[in-house]
Amino acid sequence: MPKSRQDYWTHKLRRNRERDAVNQDKLVKAGWKVVVIWECQTNDTAKLAEIISERIV
Repeated sequence: MPKSRQDYWTHKLRRNRERDAVNQDKLVKAGWKVVVIWECQTNDTAKLAEIISERIV
């Protein structure tokens, strides 16, 4: 969390989490499987493939 403008960032990050949850719910209801992948997880392609295969089955 940034030290400056904490009210702004608290609200923004909370709203982002709420938006993401709503969108993921819509995707699941439409028949999609949702896998959240963080940018830092894309560096190791073997580990990335493992994460994806575990979560899509």
